[in-house]
Formats: sequence, C-alpha cells, structure tokens
Amino acid sequence: MSLPQIPEIVERLVKLHEGLGLEMSPSYGVLAMRCACPVEGCGYAEKHGRRNLYETGGGKVKIGFHCPEHGYWTIVPFEGGARNIEFNTPLRNLVRTVAYAEDTMQSRFSLARSRSTEFVDPSLSNSTVRNDKSKGEERQRLHMRVTGADYSGFYQEQLLWRQLPRLSSPSHPQSTNPNSTSALRSASSTPATNVKHANPSSIGFTSTSVPPPPVILYAPLITDWSSSKLSKSLYVRQHAYTYLKSEKKDYLLSWERMKELGRDEKVLFREVEKWVQSPERLFRNYSVEYLGSLFERERREKMGLKEMEMEMGRDEMKEKL
Repeated sequence: MSLPQIPEIVERLVKLHEGLGLEMSPSYGVLAMRCACPVEGCGYAEKHGRRNLYETGGGKVKIGFHCPEHGYWTIVPFEGGARNIEFNTPLRNLVRTVAYAEDTMQSRFSLARSRSTEFVDPSLSNSTVRNDKSKGEERQRLHMRVTGADYSGFYQEQLLWRQLPRLSSPSHPQSTNPNSTSALRSASSTPATNVKHANPSSIGFTSTSVPPPPVILYAPLITDWSSSKLSKSLYVRQHAYTYLKSEKKDYLLSWERMKELGRDEKVLFREVEKWVQSPERLFRNYSVEYLGSLFERERREKMGLKEMEMEMGRDEMKEKL
C-alpha cells in the first residue's frame, strides 16, 4: 500500500462510505477500515470499522478511529495517515486494483509528455522513448496479479468489477493535490454505524472511462476430499486432514514431512509447467488426491527403474560366471 495513489483513493472511500459500505461489507454496512491505536503498548484496532468517524469539511478528509481504552484519534490520509490504514480482504483488493490501474494510466500520460518533448527513436517499439540527453528509456508500467481461483467468479464480479467505476478517478492523470479530488457527496461526521441507503447519485457513478485494471491470473485451487479449498488455517488450528496422515499422505501438507519421506518436490513443479504449456489446465481445480497420485506414480517409476537395474546387474553376473 505504498503507491502514491493510495491517499486519494482512501479519500474517495470516505466520500463514498455510505454506498460502498453496504455492498463491500453487507454484514455491518460499513467500510472495514482499521488503524492500530497509536498509544504505546496498545495497538488495538476495531476489525470491522463500526465506530469509525468520517469528516470531509474544509477540503480535508479526516478519519476517526476508536479504541475502547484510549478513545478516538484522527488521521489525515494526505498527511501520512493512509499508510497506517488496513482493510479487510475485499476492500484491500479493490483499493489495490484502483491504485495499480491509475499507476498504469499515470505512466501513459508521463510517456505521452515525454514523447512530445523528447527525440523518438523509430527503431524502438511504440511503448519506448529514448531521452536524447541521457540515452535512458521510459516505458509504461503494467501490473499483473496472481491470486487463487477462490477470488474469481461471483466474488470478483460483485466486490471488484462492479465497484471499480465508483472508486476510479474521473480525472487523469492521477492528481496528488489533496484539494483536487472529485467533487462527490460529502460524508457527515457521524459514526459509520448510522448508515442509511445512499442516493444513487451519491455513490460515485460517473460517465468517464475507467483506467485499465491489472491483468489477474487466477491460480487453480487445491481441494480436499469434500471439494473445498485445502485450508492452511484448518490444518494448523483445528488439526484437520488427519485422514491424510493415517494414509501416509500428510507430506502433501508439509514441506518438512515431504523431505522426511524423501518425496521429490519436482513432481509439483513439473505439474505446474504443464499449466503453462497447456493453458486450459489453468481453468480447473486439483484435488489433493490427484497430487498424491502424481507422487505415487513417480515413486513406482523409480522402483521399476531400480528393479530393472537390479535385473540387469543379475544378468551381467550370470554372464561373468
């Protein structure tokens, strides 16, 4: 969350908190933004942002966070406060996507300005400009994200793509002036728990184009016997998947166990290489049983090779005798 676009994006979140909160966090109807209490030794952060206060008066956005022991404290996004804010998973996904998209747009505007003032070498590609003085190169920035397939489908449609036009800046390139954010409906300085349904005109729909979002690659899921995603938290906290241990397949859950049993991790790398060679393999999930079968096949092949070597050794001994 260190991109320079983040403070202004946080300001847009505040100005749209009524409408976005209802859809991004329907259980509570508020934006799940949190910030750790600054009192030394405390660090409390209210996970769901239910007692946050938002203020936009005087051209400066302020966010008030609450600690049950030390009360409220205020941060200003454009005065360094944005770097201390944390978001829940859907909101973080949205903020990052907007930031990456606007960073790409910013690089395109910078590149266009460079082309208008610098010498363009015709031997270079369309996206490359050579500075006549420094002989350096400038390229547009494109972002790519890799995430699990559980973040695709309806989840992404509702919590990212549907929300993206609301949060995207209507002016390009991205401004870094704290007073130049879009003139959207101001949010009152009231607790976020008193949320009401927002007027459609107040939740940020604009007729302007949306900056190009990053390319997202969804990695296949590894599923358990019930077709649910293999869960690290269940494995660590609740001692799930004991059936794999009884079947001597717990090496599929632990790198250390895999090495203890002498399993070759290259089996997994070879499988992933197939995903690259045959992209249609990316559009499916893989069960832990399937991966186990790959290791078993590799083990049998090695055992068969050893038996062949032993047989050849016996034949050589017979010839010598």
